[in-house]
Amino acid sequence: MLRVLSLVASDKTIEDIASAKKRIAELSYSSIYAGAARERPFAVNNYCGVHSALLHLAAPDKYESIISKSHKQRITKVFEHLIYDRPEVVCREQKIRLTRERLFEEYGDDGNPDYKYRWFFYLDRVKSLWIGKGGVSQQLISSIDDEVRREQLAQDHSEEEGKKEPTTGYRVYRSAKLVAETKKRDNFTCRACQFNFKNKIVHVHHLNPLSERQSPKETTLDDLVTLCPNCHYVAHFWLRKNSKYKNLEDLLQKLEPTRD
Repeated sequence: MLRVLSLVASDKTIEDIASAKKRIAELSYSSIYAGAARERPFAVNNYCGVHSALLHLAAPDKYESIISKSHKQRITKVFEHLIYDRPEVVCREQKIRLTRERLFEEYGDDGNPDYKYRWFFYLDRVKSLWIGKGGVSQQLISSIDDEVRREQLAQDHSEEEGKKEPTTGYRVYRSAKLVAETKKRDNFTCRACQFNFKNKIVHVHHLNPLSERQSPKETTLDDLVTLCPNCHYVAHFWLRKNSKYKNLEDLLQKLEPTRD
């Protein structure tokens, strides 16, 4: 903090509070992602949480109030599927901001404006999705859980599956008619492990995931396959590993060991 403030104090181009805040944000961002200059007074050699605090305080409309580096890493990893359609966003701070915008409608109505806008990722129902997910495997599991849940709960729409309707966040459309036809076609049976229970407890998996669609696209029955919840989860797991599992034959062959 002393380093940032000393640099701001010695900057002759700063004329008002707004320009001072802008400079503080620039210096703090640089300290996090480029490293503090060691030749300057009060040099910081390692990540320092105070820079994240200053970043938020200087520009709260752009940067979230997240101090911990590990928290930022977990959030971006667990919710990476929510911003798959924005590959041009590479900055972690921008990823977190975009993630909040897309989660906000579902999780943001807490009745407390301070928590709703400033401490969003620490709301109990949001925090439970990513907090404690320290390992890569835990983060992947949590991410796939949320992706599968969203695919099953996507709003019914018979046309333009994958369309994202702008709201505070976004809604994804899916076709209930195609889902019903797919289940009927496959006799309500998991195509991978053959699980069937009274024509219930079966999901419909999109070979080309809705979360990856950057624009609306017509879906056909050939794009869909019935899977039990377990195989559906595993299908998303392998798809994260290799895009070849968008092919039905490759996917079913990979899932075949789940029959044992």
